[in-house]
Amino acid sequence: EFAALGGSAVAFVRPITGKALDAIINDADFEADEVYQLVMSADGTPLLVTDTEDAIADWFGDMDLGLVSLH
Repeated sequence: EFAALGGSAVAFVRPITGKALDAIINDADFEADEVYQLVMSADGTPLLVTDTEDAIADWFGDMDLGLVSLH
């Protein structure tokens, strides 16, 4: 249902542990206990992994995406 909002034109950000990231992104090494910020498109494609919210703001500044806030 979320993908119907915009597929690759809508993204969301969520905090995620390195352990959980290792399970979905195979070609990277993450610190298991570290909390990262994961940006994903509405269709579930990972777009960005970072450890700072500033990096997310910089990245979104260059993209043509809508940001959805989850509460």
